[in-house]
Amino acid sequence: MRRVSLAGTERGGLLTMAGFLATNASSTDSDPIHRGVFVNHRILCAPLPAPPMVVPPLPPEDMSMPRTLRQRIDLHTGAGTCGASCHGTMINPIGFAFEHFDAVGAYRDRDRNDLLIDSAAEYDFS
Repeated sequence: MRRVSLAGTERGGLLTMAGFLATNASSTDSDPIHRGVFVNHRILCAPLPAPPMVVPPLPPEDMSMPRTLRQRIDLHTGAGTCGASCHGTMINPIGFAFEHFDAVGAYRDRDRNDLLIDSAAEYDFS
């Protein structure tokens, strides 16, 4: 092991390595939900309640109104939905922090619809 300067790079640490990012993604998209669940379970040892028996999938993209993956997930699991308590406070914030990394771990500023990525989030440790 040796100290390495990461100044001027987008990567910094184990969780921004392609292996973690690609394993916790679909074949075409980053997967903030699975990335957030992984970090909660394996890194923070945070207990998450079991998901409901029937979880509807994320609705398909509507190309007449392009949205980022984050926006689509927020509509599906954010405020005012049944997933707001777990996803809104514990799962999504951590997953959204990795949104600058695509399905194979490549850094990006824009998503596949050429929309700006927003990776800002706050995790409630209380």
